[in-house]
Amino acid sequence: MNKRGQAGVEQQLWAVIEIVLAVLLVGTLTFMATNPDSFSNINKFYAEEDLSLMTETLLAAPGTIEYNYEIKTMYSVNIKDDAITVTRKDVNIIASYDTYHLIFKKNQGSSQLGVQKSE
Repeated sequence: MNKRGQAGVEQQLWAVIEIVLAVLLVGTLTFMATNPDSFSNINKFYAEEDLSLMTETLLAAPGTIEYNYEIKTMYSVNIKDDAITVTRKDVNIIASYDTYHLIFKKNQGSSQLGVQKSE
């Protein structure tokens, strides 16, 4: 029996397994670092609060205003009367990087704020 040959093959096999695991770990950590929205709800709460403050500011501002607000497609925004809710949709990995725009429009002297979704 050739024990030296068997040890060499085992070491190569373990080296390949370690390399594959290292690539998977680095890939997972890179994905988590570049797209934290897919693992956390913090940005959902931030977007909800930001939209609430922005609509109040736009309504209080004088003149005609048009504002484009960029938001990720993984979030669905519902604006009804005094309530703004942001819900998170389940999307695939590639779609979680896409964005769309909410276009807020207010005419001079108006107390109404129009909202359109633009993809």
